[in-house]
Amino acid sequence: MKTITTLAMAIALPFMATAQLQNPGFEQWAIEPDGTDQTQVNRPLGWTIDNGRGLGPVNANYSPVIEDALTGNYSLMLGVWYSYLKDMATQTAPISYRPAALKGLYKYTDAMLTSDAGDLYDLASVTVHLTKWNEAASRHDTIGTGHVFLGGTIFASEFECEIVYTSDEIPDSITVKFDCSVMDHEGYPVLFSSWGQSSLLTIDNIELIEEESSGRSSLGTGMQKQKYFAVYPNPTTDVVKFTDFKGDVEVYDATGKLVLSQKQKESISVLSLQPGLYNVKLDDGKAIHTAKFIKK
Repeated sequence: MKTITTLAMAIALPFMATAQLQNPGFEQWAIEPDGTDQTQVNRPLGWTIDNGRGLGPVNANYSPVIEDALTGNYSLMLGVWYSYLKDMATQTAPISYRPAALKGLYKYTDAMLTSDAGDLYDLASVTVHLTKWNEAASRHDTIGTGHVFLGGTIFASEFECEIVYTSDEIPDSITVKFDCSVMDHEGYPVLFSSWGQSSLLTIDNIELIEEESSGRSSLGTGMQKQKYFAVYPNPTTDVVKFTDFKGDVEVYDATGKLVLSQKQKESISVLSLQPGLYNVKLDDGKAIHTAKFIKK
């Protein structure tokens, strides 16, 4: 264990000096006890793995992915196991500039959960939080945030999480969090995997994009982007609900034809639609969100 600690410190020193995220390619791992029964597990250096609830052990999917690495030799895989185990990866680091976005590679498979309301296509998410220490008030002030949902894909795909700033100050701390599921998120029904393993999020090759090199300013609302958004129940027979959303809703059939349009809605009736797969465009006035649902 002493060897592992020394290695981690040796890696952390240059990381602290350059004020960059540590281990962004998930190539560096250490073997440590898992905190429950002294089982030895691999952990990515620089990252904290937990389930966000403090309710016991986390899943075992954060071992380095070798055969299916998105780049390099290893990637990070986070996952869900039934209703009680879920992985999240978090890192907090010093920073002395204003990144415009966080980008990286991901793959998201088996993303289907179950609830009393029916099945739901699961979503992963990326969150970025930037703060600056307020000496006068003795607190950390939030000056920038970013959040993006990631939908299912069996291919290595690029994500970009744009950061929106609320002041012109330079941050001194950044926190990045990868969450493999909407399980335990406020506003969602009680979700679980009825077949054990599900919602496998693979992450690799993350990178902060600087404001100057991005060719755009991230102060204010920024560019509108399409985002994945959850709907439930899914499949459905009569009503589709949109969690934490109210705005304009457009529903398109598999051919791209607009079949339903409603203003300022949190849910819509789909009784008039034929059985099949439908695409939804949600516009809350700030961003465009997309989702899919199945009408039985």
